[in-house]
This record gives sequence, C-alpha cells and structure tokens, in this order.
Amino acid sequence: MAHMAANCYTGLKPIKGLKNVWTDISGSIIRGDDINYAKEAVGADRILFGTDMPGASPLVCLGQVEEADLSPEEKELIRYKNALRLFNR
Repeated sequence: MAHMAANCYTGLKPIKGLKNVWTDISGSIIRGDDINYAKEAVGADRILFGTDMPGASPLVCLGQVEEADLSPEEKELIRYKNALRLFNR
C-alpha cells in the first residue's frame, strides 16, 4: 500500500490482517506519529523506508524513522531489512 494510503489512520485499517500487504513511508511529509501508528496497526516488519525523491528529502524521511518510538531493531527493519526480506535478499 503506497504512502500509507495518504492517511494511515484510515488507510491502514483494511490491511491490518493481510500479512502479504506492506506499506511505505514515502510520498509526503508525514505527521510525527504516523510511523508509531503504522507500527501498531501492521507491525514494523511490514513498513518500508522510502523518500519519493525529489518530493521529500531523504534526510527528513530518515529523521522520521529515527525519531519514531521504535526499538533499534525496528528501525533497522524499516530502514533496510524489510526491503531485503521482501526482495528475498
């Protein structure tokens, strides 16, 4: 589901139980609590890092992950490990 469906609070509800549907944080400057909500809604293991350059700076998007209420392991999942797993690497 691209860009957390533009509004994670309504957009992620339909995919909560669908383990084969992932989402990403790219596309826009998201609200400060969106990543925390997405983690609770679908789990950190189904969130992919993205920037949607040039629309959003990679530094801003990385900062959003770093400032979210996530464990170091969950941050690694979102930054790169989920993508490696998704692409079977």
